Amino acid sequence: MKTHIQLILCIITILSSLSKSSAQTFDKKEARIVAGMKYGFDNGIKLSARYEHRLDHNFNHYKKSIPGLKISYEHEFDTNWVFIPGFEYRFEFGDFPSVHDFRYSAGVDFKPDEKFKINYTAMLQQNLMINHHSDYFLRNGLELNYDLNKSLSFSIFTENYQELNSGINFHTQKYGLGTVYLLNKRNEFELKFDFRQHSDKTNSARILVGYNYILK
Repeated sequence: MKTHIQLILCIITILSSLSKSSAQTFDKKEARIVAGMKYGFDNGIKLSARYEHRLDHNFNHYKKSIPGLKISYEHEFDTNWVFIPGFEYRFEFGDFPSVHDFRYSAGVDFKPDEKFKINYTAMLQQNLMINHHSDYFLRNGLELNYDLNKSLSFSIFTENYQELNSGINFHTQKYGLGTVYLLNKRNEFELKFDFRQHSDKTNSARILVGYNYILK
């Protein structure tokens, strides 16, 4: 019972932040259209490939394309705790310098019961820009998931970005809501909305619409 109260308080806190920021006028509005494939091995290793098409300027302008690959490993300590290290590579190209995006992550899932799951993930992101400077970020994300049933789940999340160039400096704070619908064993759809508060005092809203084909 105590755990459930803490989860509810966490949801209220994040929703409060969402409502305050949503009242602001967004400086930027972006969209992400994503298609991917997933494959899970019996030993806990998971592979995924994805293509992301980004639009900005109120969804009217092509921003960039991002193909990517990810590998992760899930190690279950017991019925409640799962450790998830991972590595992801993305290549960004569009109307700006191309970027090699490397992401090294380590996450922990905690499942207090069959419906709820809490995930904390720490990530080091390395953006190597071609013929341009490179950026490094330390990201810390917290996500709460609720499974309504075997097919439909909801999530609420927040993530902090710290820029590591010339010291450690605040860059972005992100808040969002999402849902995943598993049509069947092979087809998965996702919808996410998030907004970000940036260090330059601007804010942006972003919507993601995605589809994944599950090989196994």
